[in-house]
Amino acid sequence: MILDMWATWCPPCKNQMFELKKVYDYYSRNDLEIISIDIEQSETSQQIQSFLDTNFTQYGYELTWIFGKDDGTIWEKYKVGQGGIPALCIFDKKGKLYFSHEGLAVFSEIPQGYPANLARLKPIIDEILELEKNE
Repeated sequence: MILDMWATWCPPCKNQMFELKKVYDYYSRNDLEIISIDIEQSETSQQIQSFLDTNFTQYGYELTWIFGKDDGTIWEKYKVGQGGIPALCIFDKKGKLYFSHEGLAVFSEIPQGYPANLARLKPIIDEILELEKNE
């Protein structure tokens, strides 16, 4: 399970969602689920939906995983690094935190113009799935 912590005012968070869409399209729901939690407590459900419609839905990018709002408890528990967003936490099927990352992470290939040292999600997810398969 990937926990994606974001806010509508965060441009890198939008880029992260494009990368998460690649992840979501690649893996089956038996292997992986994504939960995107807006950590900005002042943002409303309507603002979140408007953000998704404006940036994704109208362009044919259906983000069909789970979206929610944080009351502060998720962010307080899983805040990563210096507390910047986007932030990701990846858990194994037993709920153990396996990987956490502050800042943009890509699915597999780093897009042209992006920093070469970005975290790649596919090798991490594949490693977790392989470990779980061998248990």
